[in-house]
Amino acid sequence: LAELSVADLDLAALENGFFSLRHAPDTRLTPAELQLSWRTSRRKVFRGSEGALRPVTDRVVHFVSPHPVARGSAVSLDGEPVGRVHACAFSHLLGANVGLLHVREPVAHPGLFLRAETGGSQATLATCSVPWLQNRSLYVNPRESRYVARDERAAPAIVPEPLRELVRALASEDAS
Repeated sequence: LAELSVADLDLAALENGFFSLRHAPDTRLTPAELQLSWRTSRRKVFRGSEGALRPVTDRVVHFVSPHPVARGSAVSLDGEPVGRVHACAFSHLLGANVGLLHVREPVAHPGLFLRAETGGSQATLATCSVPWLQNRSLYVNPRESRYVARDERAAPAIVPEPLRELVRALASEDAS
């Protein structure tokens, strides 16, 4: 066991799609805009509940990129601005940068290839569903799995091969 830093915990949150207030783009966003509407109830009155009911125009989505992208960088789709980067960190397991975008609602879904302006150059990034990593503990069955036989059970790769291929494709696109 080892003590983890806050940066390590933030990276784990990004890699697994967990909400972290340090990644939140703006404190004025509603749970729906942060993709957290499942945490609220329309039947209960709570502080900020009236704001949670307003129509959403923007959403937060996850992205992967072979290059680092600075927080606040503008993101575009086919040359049209669609949002901003709000968090980006390098995932050592994935071998790429992962992060959060705050984009307009019509483009807030996985499978899009966007361009980000960062430090005078452009980087390609792709919106993705999370989690990126396959947590091996999800493949343990307490009724069947035994520690002494752990090497006998085949576990899937931590990083799915289609995701590795996507990162390679993004890197080759930026190189050309």
